[in-house]
Amino acid sequence: MEKKLSENLHTGALASNKMRKLNRALFSTAFHLNLDGQGRIALPAPLRTFAGIGEEVVITGANTYLEIWDKSLWEEEKTNSLAQAWQIIKPYKTLRSRSVIGRPQARIT
Repeated sequence: MEKKLSENLHTGALASNKMRKLNRALFSTAFHLNLDGQGRIALPAPLRTFAGIGEEVVITGANTYLEIWDKSLWEEEKTNSLAQAWQIIKPYKTLRSRSVIGRPQARIT
């Protein structure tokens, strides 16, 4: 994903000084990681600090990617996300119920 984003930013239409700033903001904190012999990665200390990751972590699926959370922070986020999810979905549910897409259409002959 980073490679595709990098390619898109490299060929973008932004002015070169804006592009450099955007590239710095997005990629200056990126780390190249390798798997060890058992298929594990070690999260660099700056990332652990930034994410507030302590001794216990949770790896959670988020649609097409995974997220790594400190266990106590995840419990708080999970509670907040579940509470807000219905508020976020409600407008889409209303739009869907009003939509004619997928409904059989009456045919006038």
